[in-house]
Amino acid sequence: MVRSHPPWAWEVHPGPVRWVCVSCPGVIPISEGNDVSQADLREAAAESTHTAAERGAAALDAAIESASAAPRAGREKVGPLAGDALKRADHARVVAARYAADTLDQVQPQLNEALDKVSPAVEKAQKAVQNDLIPS
Repeated sequence: MVRSHPPWAWEVHPGPVRWVCVSCPGVIPISEGNDVSQADLREAAAESTHTAAERGAAALDAAIESASAAPRAGREKVGPLAGDALKRADHARVVAARYAADTLDQVQPQLNEALDKVSPAVEKAQKAVQNDLIPS
């Protein structure tokens, strides 16, 4: 029994069950009255194996080429977008810093005025506590 292709490519010969691949070149059909030596079978198996190995190598080469092309295409598409995103992020950082500086410039006088009022209020509260709680 020699198998190297899917079931649709097989043929059953009369007599004892014998499977033969009808689409394989080099595979010798096994039928009654046809003496097939082990050497012939080995040769046919080697040829089928060699053909399968060549097809597998070609498929692997195609897959490697396709896989190596994908990162290049990704770099070509994403590269400019990443550069643009970096520029926009840098611009956003500058705008945010300017806004923070402007806001601080607007709030600074009010903060200074409030802090200037804190010291006299603390001193007044301290004197009130001392006068009420500590007898003289």
